[in-house]
Amino acid sequence: MAKIGEYLNGPTDLPYVADGVQLWGRAILLLPYFSHETTEWFGFFQCPDKLLQRIALVDVFSGAFLASSPLKTDQDFYLPLEDLVFQRMSFPGITRPLSSLDDVIESFASLLELYEQVSHNCRDERTGALQTAQLLVNHLMVVARTAFDVLQAVCCEACATVKQIEDRTRPLMQSLPRKDSFPQVALRGDEPRTPESLMKKFNMPRPLADFYNFYAPFLVRVRSIRDEIIHRGRNAGFVFNLDQGLAVATKERPWNQLQIWNAGSLTHNDLGSPRMLFTYMISEVITATSRFGETFASCINLPEPLSPGNRVFLRGPLKHHLLRLEETLASPWERRPERKLEHEQ
Repeated sequence: MAKIGEYLNGPTDLPYVADGVQLWGRAILLLPYFSHETTEWFGFFQCPDKLLQRIALVDVFSGAFLASSPLKTDQDFYLPLEDLVFQRMSFPGITRPLSSLDDVIESFASLLELYEQVSHNCRDERTGALQTAQLLVNHLMVVARTAFDVLQAVCCEACATVKQIEDRTRPLMQSLPRKDSFPQVALRGDEPRTPESLMKKFNMPRPLADFYNFYAPFLVRVRSIRDEIIHRGRNAGFVFNLDQGLAVATKERPWNQLQIWNAGSLTHNDLGSPRMLFTYMISEVITATSRFGETFASCINLPEPLSPGNRVFLRGPLKHHLLRLEETLASPWERRPERKLEHEQ
């Protein structure tokens, strides 16, 4: 392996790239790499003459890196679609929209952190705290909607490169009408297109058509709530400050459009936890990105992984919120009531 300051002849000499791997038109992305075998970090800089020079690297504070397992269990988040693109789908054009997905994931983590801070401010009855809580709910819908447009961009770029399994001389499917709008494909007006209509209109493989059809109703709900909040003058519905945490009226618009409220997320008068709303929305979107990767991969012949045995992780100081999504769904209220139980007194 290259020592600090030494040069490589090209990307295939990177320590994380498998020997003799066939690229088949893929790019090899430069990522910080931690070797569990030598317990050291490898970082590389691309010089103007296109040579790669190893640079000193102590650790990664934030961003993507490569390793065989997470190094910080409270900060290293694994996103399967990110890893799939790096390992097997790093064709020209695909990696650029994927960077927008990194921004979406970072925004989700930041929204959960901001929610926690706003809830503390509401508990302390700070001026403007409830209005800030409403703004966060508004922004959640915007980011959730944006995530699907990122998937649309990844799909369009990939379809411009990859070919059908049955006939490698033909593109996977015809060009989609908008590279940045998932609804333009998944919906006709406000109605989801059927898998059959997607297959006929866009020559879309059945698994991908099923994916677009499956998430179309979720997108309709997100778009409807977002439009009511942003374009039609509604706010997110009054946010209440209870002993258990923040709450919204689940029987009122726009939250009665979501069938997510259960006994654990509801209190008296059908007031529900917006923390449940945040966690549910974010979980659904992250699951959608993983399902999209699995679905797309099932439609094409993918080349071998560039770095078998390793995975791409997204590190950040706020990623612990994303690593605890299932835990939060099981216990959505962020506070315990001030009144103590008898056996605690």
